[in-house]
Amino acid sequence: MLKRHEITLTTPRPESTDDLEQVFSGLIETIDRRLIIAIDDIDRLSASEVLEAITTVRSLLITGTYHKCPPVFLISCDEDIVREAIVGVRPGLAHRPVQQARASEQQVPIKAAERKATEEAAQEYLNKLFTVRLVLPTHHDADLRLYLEQLLTQPDPHQLVGRLGGISALRDVLETLIHPEVRDPRHAIRLLNAFLADYGVAIRREQDNGAIAWITRGEVTGHPIALARLTVLRHDYRALYDAIRAEHDLLALLDDALLNTPSALRDPLLEGYTLKEEEDGSGTCPATASVLCPVSTPQPTLECAT
Repeated sequence: MLKRHEITLTTPRPESTDDLEQVFSGLIETIDRRLIIAIDDIDRLSASEVLEAITTVRSLLITGTYHKCPPVFLISCDEDIVREAIVGVRPGLAHRPVQQARASEQQVPIKAAERKATEEAAQEYLNKLFTVRLVLPTHHDADLRLYLEQLLTQPDPHQLVGRLGGISALRDVLETLIHPEVRDPRHAIRLLNAFLADYGVAIRREQDNGAIAWITRGEVTGHPIALARLTVLRHDYRALYDAIRAEHDLLALLDDALLNTPSALRDPLLEGYTLKEEEDGSGTCPATASVLCPVSTPQPTLECAT
């Protein structure tokens, strides 16, 4: 009686672009319907890897056009990051010469004009690669807070809800964590996880467990809003957080300055965080001459292209 054996065939991993194209071509030949390939997180790669991934997708896209059922590539990414990778790693990939006359007329430095021309060329490269774009709208603050609230309450409430004292207190914390510059769920979850870690450390340090407690019970956990503010500062505004660690009165002064308290606005500690408005026609500055400097960062947009 013959004994049954299993035979496993292995093929070497394609190393070069040509090898990958041949493997991909053979794959889609065996499928009699359109193949949809979804690619995510390209914008989380390094700049050189981003460009390599985009170049590979372009190569496979060209390979697939010669088949009866050309594949469709669905790419989710932040186009600003991809475009910056093209500009930074290979500025000549889609480069076009700078028009010197136009740069002169606009009094634009040559380097700035070259940078602009390269960015425009990189955008043209992406326009040729992506046939259809679907730009997703920015997430609303309320949607992100509701998303985190559902994570903490469904299907079963997280222990944090009870420790804070109920859903109302939880919403106050989420209101603090989701500040105006949080624009995607990934960022929101990162801040929530950081707060949970900070709160957990505070709980452990407030418990004596037979030893001397680091801090008194409720000294930190009894002020979750303040802890949430520090969590946000440490992760998203590190320079300001370090300044507050060095000078503990700075945070309270910033709060008073936001309320336009004159003594706070004149405090020397806030000199690096305020702007002075121009004097009015009478030669004096208006009462609200000092305003806190806003901290702004480019907002990412999620794009989906085929």
